[in-house]
Amino acid sequence: MLEKAGADAEVLGLKGAAVKAFVQAQMDAAKAIQYRYRADWLAVPETDWKPRPLNEVRNIIGPMSYAILQKVAERLKTGQKPQNEKEIFMKEISQTNLNDHDKLLIWNALKNISLK
Repeated sequence: MLEKAGADAEVLGLKGAAVKAFVQAQMDAAKAIQYRYRADWLAVPETDWKPRPLNEVRNIIGPMSYAILQKVAERLKTGQKPQNEKEIFMKEISQTNLNDHDKLLIWNALKNISLK
């Protein structure tokens, strides 16, 4: 996933290393969410629940990730920088078991993305 994100970044005119850091931050937040869910499941097990196959999940995430990178590239190419949008980002991004520290890690990686 990281290599694909780096390649996509290059195609879109973004610096690959910064995009990889952004994707890594998202992956780290996803892992934190999983750990928190796992803790909940240990306390209150769910019955008849099965995870989606990894390939199915990746097939959903891949196009979504590319769309995010496209939007970032478009905004940067028109001179829009995210630095002043932290408050909006922190408020708008919400997911069960995603905390403010996780969001901040993603935000910091996002604001470091730049054009080549």
